[in-house]
Amino acid sequence: MGKLVKVTGYVDEKVLERIKIQAILEKRSMSSILRQSFCAYLRANEKYYWH
Repeated sequence: MGKLVKVTGYVDEKVLERIKIQAILEKRSMSSILRQSFCAYLRANEKYYWH
């Protein structure tokens, strides 16, 4: 993984609740799930973000 930078944003309450449940089920932190999801989103949409 490259250099980490701080990112802030808003998450819908229902999505946040699902992330909490997933974190408990996988015995992971919410931040690690958010990081993984954010990176996957950027990779999937790479053509829109990296010119």
